[in-house]
Amino acid sequence: MSKIKLAILTGGDSSEREAALMGGEQVEKHINKEKYDYKVFDLPTDGTDRQWLIDLINWQPEVCFLALLGGHGENGSIPGLLETLHIPYCGSGVIASAIGMDKTVQRLVLNSVGIQTTEGMPVKTDEDAAAAVKKYGFPLVVKPNANGSSIGVTIVKNEEDYMPAIEKARSIDSEDYPVVEKFVAGPEVTCGVLEKDGEVLALRPIEIKVATEFYDYDAKYFDDRTSLELMPDSPLVDRIKSAAIAVYRALGCSGYGRVDSMVDENGEVFVMEINTLPGMTSHSLLPKAATEFWTYSELLDIIIGERLSHA
Repeated sequence: MSKIKLAILTGGDSSEREAALMGGEQVEKHINKEKYDYKVFDLPTDGTDRQWLIDLINWQPEVCFLALLGGHGENGSIPGLLETLHIPYCGSGVIASAIGMDKTVQRLVLNSVGIQTTEGMPVKTDEDAAAAVKKYGFPLVVKPNANGSSIGVTIVKNEEDYMPAIEKARSIDSEDYPVVEKFVAGPEVTCGVLEKDGEVLALRPIEIKVATEFYDYDAKYFDDRTSLELMPDSPLVDRIKSAAIAVYRALGCSGYGRVDSMVDENGEVFVMEINTLPGMTSHSLLPKAATEFWTYSELLDIIIGERLSHA
């Protein structure tokens, strides 16, 4: 039987490039070499360097696995490019990816269908910044509108640190704007979503316990003190799973994803966002949740196989 020609796209020009490369390395490490004829394509930081695209077109893969995070890799740009070239890829399409990357638009969409999210608002002017403080008070959370891996995120506890946090978030993407969210005191949880045999499944949620103030970039990818605990069955777990599937369906996602939420002291679930391309590193959450049923290699087979079944 001939092998499936698989292109692994990784790297890219976003602030999450390092984490994307680590995920790409794990995909390459665990991919079934007997089943796939694969090549790794490192998307460059220089957007004018298009040699990778020429090489991809010439190689003619049957399917692409997007080991990408943030920026053009996750905001629908790469899916749009691949669709134009009629090259199948794993994961969500252009619209779901774009909405999933934009925290403000995503919140509006989810709230419109009755999904409870963290409260937040875009901050485009000094007047907006003042309004956010008046509305939410301290502490509050400042983050870039369209970025991931907690890069540029700050929990602000006082007026003195507020505007520096706004500028920090703004510096991540000068063409976008920060968002300010009401702080939710409670554990952060995440729930992987996976399509298998045409069915949308919610994996067992994970409670994230960190040694730092919050689940920041280092805690996500490097800090071995970070504890990722599969949650035992409970009514709360059922609510987290239901919310994850509702988010996934509301945005029209495909293949797989991961929904991050906060749980307050009353057990209320507040969705923060969906990751349409979840991290795939050795510290990442979707592979961790999948270990209850499958190996990393089997998870890749499910994701790729599901896409090829609709090619």
